[in-house]
Amino acid sequence: MNTSQSFIDSYTTLTLHGFKPEDVARSMLAAAINFYQIFDIHHALPETLRLLADSLEDSHN
Repeated sequence: MNTSQSFIDSYTTLTLHGFKPEDVARSMLAAAINFYQIFDIHHALPETLRLLADSLEDSHN
């Protein structure tokens, strides 16, 4: 919980310094993709992204 709050605080600070939320989110996504590559689990990424996309679409319908 503390780690999550720390991330949120950092992202909020970036937006307060003029970064667009969309740019911060895009950077977060790039970091997540990098994480998958570093730990050599990038093969799982397409399915994970599909599941997330489906979940987002389902929540908006």
